[in-house]
Amino acid sequence: MSHEGRPGGDLTRVDRLARISRAVARRWPLNALCLQRSLALLWLLRRNGISAELRIGVQKPEGKLLAHAWVEVEGKPVNDSPPFLDHFLVLQDASEPVPVLREAELIS
Repeated sequence: MSHEGRPGGDLTRVDRLARISRAVARRWPLNALCLQRSLALLWLLRRNGISAELRIGVQKPEGKLLAHAWVEVEGKPVNDSPPFLDHFLVLQDASEPVPVLREAELIS
């Protein structure tokens, strides 16, 4: 989900915008989930001309499916820590074409 604009830009600026986003989320009267927080941060970064991507990952610990959303700039997470995210399998980027499988490929 790339966006036109500068690649990551000034990381200090990215960090500052991420801190602003976290501060607003903490003071928001409703409990914003990771997807809402990440979409708000993605908008804020892109609005400031910084290329950012939304990532959604899944994991299945003890048979329970869990999903999580976060934002990356230049392949680095902005609103989460890499050790936490290492447990998630990232779903395919929606901006990339999805390969179409033929029936014969599904059977084999």
